[in-house]
Amino acid sequence: MLKSGGYGTHVIAERPEHLIDFGTVDPALAATYACSGVTAYSAVGKLLPIAAEDAVVIIGAGGLGLAAIKILRAFNHFNIVVVDVNSDKLRIALEAGARNCVDGRAEDLTLQISKAAAAPIIGVVDFVASSAPRGLGSTSCPKAEPMFQLGSTVAT
Repeated sequence: MLKSGGYGTHVIAERPEHLIDFGTVDPALAATYACSGVTAYSAVGKLLPIAAEDAVVIIGAGGLGLAAIKILRAFNHFNIVVVDVNSDKLRIALEAGARNCVDGRAEDLTLQISKAAAAPIIGVVDFVASSAPRGLGSTSCPKAEPMFQLGSTVAT
């Protein structure tokens, strides 16, 4: 049985305008831009335009969260606060361009996010949407509209 899907080694494009030359970018990296890059860009794009100092909270410092940081930085946005429960991911988020990071396990999470933002939070992009941080955006950032949840919860 043949299925179209994400594990193909080739793709057939009906028209040449559907293709782009990725130049010297490693094909393995270029392939991720069509998935995680577009997902992150779509979410971040819903917040634009925003001033460089407006606070944006990114929940989740995995591949999507890191892509969102890079996209926001490409739009000259600097006040990016990242929330995650993994200290290694938070360190990488800072290296990627986040201004501040907050441990998602903090007892006073709302206060920590507010302090890290040091400005009104104009939007939250939640790439986790798991049961642990569910409602984090709305409880931590009650005036932050819009909030975009892109992750999914899997019941076990």
